[in-house]
Amino acid sequence: MLPPKIDATLTVAHARTIKEHRDAHHRASQDHRLAQERCEALEEENKELRAADVRRERALQDALKLLSVATRGKQEAQREATRHKREMRRAATRRMIARGPALPSAVQERLRVMQKRVEALETALHRKDRRCAFLERCLERCKGGASAIRAVEESDRAKRLAAELDAAMRKLDDRSALNPPPPPPTPPRRRRPVARTPTHESRNTLYVSPRKSARKSIEASRVLSPARTVPASPAALARRAALRPPSSPSESPRSVARTPPRALEEPSPAGMSLSLEEIAGL
Repeated sequence: MLPPKIDATLTVAHARTIKEHRDAHHRASQDHRLAQERCEALEEENKELRAADVRRERALQDALKLLSVATRGKQEAQREATRHKREMRRAATRRMIARGPALPSAVQERLRVMQKRVEALETALHRKDRRCAFLERCLERCKGGASAIRAVEESDRAKRLAAELDAAMRKLDDRSALNPPPPPPTPPRRRRPVARTPTHESRNTLYVSPRKSARKSIEASRVLSPARTVPASPAALARRAALRPPSSPSESPRSVARTPPRALEEPSPAGMSLSLEEIAGL
């Protein structure tokens, strides 16, 4: 029996197909191996992350426990401090009650002043009593109206002094005078003066400071230049002389017109040269 006839083209194609299949299998096996290595690395990283999470959670739980313990200790310390303060305050109050009230210097000074005032009031009351007794004896001896009125006035003043002394002694007994004096009243706050705007009456005038009065009109000296002395013309002088009544029949308008204008304004030098003797003689 003869061997089969081999076709070279089919053999080459078959060999190429086998080679491509082997290459694809090799690439697939390489990719599978790399994927397995990557999976193993990811598993290791995941294990480390889980372990880190467990450690962090355990640390947080420990911190919460320590915080709760510290908070409880702080609360206990605060309660103990409050209790200790209360006990110390009570002990201090008992000691103060046992030894008497310890007054501040200002209260002691006020008490001393009030005691001095009470002593002075007692002295004045004794003097008034003696004076009232003396006035009563005088009134018994002389039955005058003035003495009776004076005795009544002195007795009224003595009653007022006695009432004031009783009030002061009552204050000392009640110990209301030992309280510190009330603070002085706060002075009223001075407000800054606000600049007021011009009223409707002065809308058409210039705005001025509130410290100055508003001008009702504009002065001519603020707008015009200072007036210059210009000599009047002869016609103007003649008109003035015609309007002015003559002082004497001998005076005429022509004589007034011939007079220079400066002579009408300036005083005569003779009137300025009067001596002290002439002024005294006048």
